Amino acid sequence: FIIAICGKKKVKDIKEKDMRSFARNYISTHKATVAPHSTLDRQLQNLRSYFATLKEYGVLKNPIPMKPLTKFFRRDEMSAPVKKYVFTNNEIDVLKDRIYRELGVTRISYWTTRIAILIALDTGMRPQEIQALKWSQITNDGKFKVFQINDSWSEKEKHLNGHLKSRPRGESRLTLPLSEPLLQLLEKFHHHQLELLKENKLANSNDWLMLNITDYNLCSLGYPITQKSMNDMLKQLSKKVGVNNQNLNVSMYTCRHTVATKLGNTPGMSYPWAASRLGHSLKMFMRTYVHVDEDRNEEMLNLFIEKNKL
Repeated sequence: FIIAICGKKKVKDIKEKDMRSFARNYISTHKATVAPHSTLDRQLQNLRSYFATLKEYGVLKNPIPMKPLTKFFRRDEMSAPVKKYVFTNNEIDVLKDRIYRELGVTRISYWTTRIAILIALDTGMRPQEIQALKWSQITNDGKFKVFQINDSWSEKEKHLNGHLKSRPRGESRLTLPLSEPLLQLLEKFHHHQLELLKENKLANSNDWLMLNITDYNLCSLGYPITQKSMNDMLKQLSKKVGVNNQNLNVSMYTCRHTVATKLGNTPGMSYPWAASRLGHSLKMFMRTYVHVDEDRNEEMLNLFIEKNKL
C-alpha cells in the first residue's frame, strides 16, 4: 500500500507533502467525498497509526498530521458528515418487545441474531465485539452483570483480531450493564444452545455466545454469525415496528450511536466512564458518538422558552 502511494521512496523519506498528494489524488481518482469518517479519512487514520509504530526504526515525524483532512483540504472542498440515525426511546421499546415476542414463536437456531440486537441495544458494543463474545465473559461488576471483553472478530479473515479496536493485545474492558430480561434470556438461550449442539453432535470449542447454529457447516467450523445477518435482521425488525429512520441507514452501529447518545444526554453522567465502557477515548466519544437526543428536544425547547419569558 505504501508503495502504491509513494512509489519506490523509502518509508523514512515519506513527507507530509507526499501524503497530501496521495489524499488529493485519491479524491480525484475515486470521485470520493472529503468528510469525517469517510473512506479516505479512515485510510489516513490507519496510515497515521502505522507510521506511529515506526519511531524505533527512525521515522521520528509522522507524515500524517493529527487532523489530516483539515490540513490537506480547504473547508469549501469538504462535505458535511453523513447524518446517523438514533433510535428514540419508544423505538427501542417496540424493537425489544418485538424481539421477545418473536423469540416465543421462532426456532432456537434463529434466536442468535435477535439476541445480538438486544445486546447491542443494552451495551452499544461494536458488532465485531458482539461476534467474539464468549459465555465465560459474563461477569459481576458490583451488583450488576456485564461482559468483560478483550477481542473482536475479523469478518474478512474469519478469525479473532487478537485485540479490541485501538487497544493493545490482552487489554480488556467492561461493558455497560445487561438488563435483567436479557440476562434471563441469555440463561435460557445458553441451555437451548447446548441441547441443540448435543443433539446434532456439534461442539462449541470456542465458547461462542454468537455461534452460528443456523448453518451446521459454519457451526462445525466454529464461526459466529455474520454482521450482515445482524444488520439484515435489524432492518427487518425496524421496518416491522415502523421505525422512522427518514431514509437514513440502519445497522448494528445505529444501536451503538443510540446508546452513546443516550449516555451523553443522561444528567450527571460521567463522560470518561461512558467512553471507557464503549471502548473510546473521551475526545472520540464526544466528537463521534454524542449527538442531539430527539427524546430531549422538546424538553430543551420548553426549558428555553421558560427561561426566556418576558
